[in-house]
Amino acid sequence: MAVSSQRAPYQVTFAVLALGVAAFALLQSLVIPVLTTVQHELHTTQSAATWVLTAYLLSASIMTPILGRTGDMMGKKRVFVATLIALAVGSLLAVDKEVRHIELP
Repeated sequence: MAVSSQRAPYQVTFAVLALGVAAFALLQSLVIPVLTTVQHELHTTQSAATWVLTAYLLSASIMTPILGRTGDMMGKKRVFVATLIALAVGSLLAVDKEVRHIELP
């Protein structure tokens, strides 16, 4: 007897993938505007602060094939969801740190 598996509709799959790509692209594009803030907060030069962008893009380019291979071994959905969760947790920690530094009048 054959077991039939239910797949999610293609629209749901596309929406989840589009959300993940949009979140990652947004985070990558948000690094560039904050370079001057990083420079001032760390009291460093502009060339040293641009290493933040270089390190971010380099880590993303290194982790892409590693996560691809991990997805092949453990399941693409599981790795994709784990990556989105890590992205969300990191973003929430960054927001929490910023909120704690805001002084209210």
